[in-house]
Amino acid sequence: ATAAADANEPPPTSLTHVFSVECKVRQDEQSSDRVADLQHCALVLEWHPYLRCFAVSLPGEDCIHVYNTAAQRTHTFSLHVPLQAPKFQWHPCGLFLCVLGAGRLFVCVTYSGRVEEVVLDESAYSGEICFIRWAKHDYQLAIGTSKGEMFLYDHSTKVCSPNVNSTKHRRRILCGDFNDTGKLAFASDDRQITIINEHGTVTGQVKVKSRPSCVKFGGENDSIVSVSMERKTILLYNLDDAENALELAFQPRYGNIVGFDWFDVDKIMVAFSQGFLISISTNKDEIGREQTCRKLHSGKLQCLAYSPPRRKAATCDRHCFKLVDVDTWDEEVVEYINNREELHDAQWCRDGSFLSVTTRSGRAHILVVHPIAEDMLEDSSIGGLLLRPFNFVTFSLSFLIVLLTLVLFVSIAWQVPVSHIFTVFMSSPTL
Repeated sequence: ATAAADANEPPPTSLTHVFSVECKVRQDEQSSDRVADLQHCALVLEWHPYLRCFAVSLPGEDCIHVYNTAAQRTHTFSLHVPLQAPKFQWHPCGLFLCVLGAGRLFVCVTYSGRVEEVVLDESAYSGEICFIRWAKHDYQLAIGTSKGEMFLYDHSTKVCSPNVNSTKHRRRILCGDFNDTGKLAFASDDRQITIINEHGTVTGQVKVKSRPSCVKFGGENDSIVSVSMERKTILLYNLDDAENALELAFQPRYGNIVGFDWFDVDKIMVAFSQGFLISISTNKDEIGREQTCRKLHSGKLQCLAYSPPRRKAATCDRHCFKLVDVDTWDEEVVEYINNREELHDAQWCRDGSFLSVTTRSGRAHILVVHPIAEDMLEDSSIGGLLLRPFNFVTFSLSFLIVLLTLVLFVSIAWQVPVSHIFTVFMSSPTL
């Protein structure tokens, strides 16, 4: 009976280092002082929303690199502008990568390899672009500025809406998030949270007492706006009960909030600088109640990353990172990185099969998380083919062969000349 129980238990979680990526600044394009500064800068890394590949760049570089998990560089997008403090985000469909750097906005098109600069009417805004966020289900891009302006740019039509909150904010847009219904919640340095719908109409606004640092949607139907304020407390603003916003405070011994994430409809995990990871309930009957508390790190905790498919949280301090099962809250993996490298951030790929850990010295370590099915290691999806070098041509030729085969089959089965089929196809009013 014991052997049978052991056989039914899932295999233990483990990590295997796959490869490392290091971005170096070209000496001939930078002053010696600038190079010295950039050598201590962290990589900016963003996993693709569907495929096992990621975009990566180092502050000061003028290009974005895309690597897959086989350590192959599949794309390099040259922007010809040094990215002093780059920010980038994949579109949810994975075909576009939006890049913000040096006050300029670019969209990298993965299937063609071209780079398009988004140019807004300079008379429409006065501040510098500082915030970008894609909507989850369409081609709408939220663009915020240092003067509190917010625009909705439709990438499919290349049309940008007027400032949607011309009288609401006066200072820098700090953070924001879209929910599944197309609503955008964003916060500014003037301590205001604003919610707008997909048309840019303001549907809610709340004044807070502290500076917001992070905004996330969660709860049932993505109806709760959660806001980290001054890294001390978390505000829960229910869109269905706007009059009863709730602020959650925590024990001072935990330190400052490093990160938080929703991991169930009614639960939030919060990581603190003093090494603590806790879970709290947002259920009406026990809202704000602390359910679990773990002291994971003796040093300063740097980041929190959660993988819903794996139901595991990754945390790291300066030289060590850990994986925690959020169902049992057991530490499953403890890994140490070279003591000469200070860890900066951790991110999961979309299915939790790979974990990236970046350092402040400009390096990213890619690790595979076991157990993992062998077929997960190779990406054979159509999107993966489009992202691999030269395979777009192969895909196009394959599609053409299939199309010609289908036309030939219809011609034989219906005894219709091939030329007639193409004539009907080309004259179709749907084209």
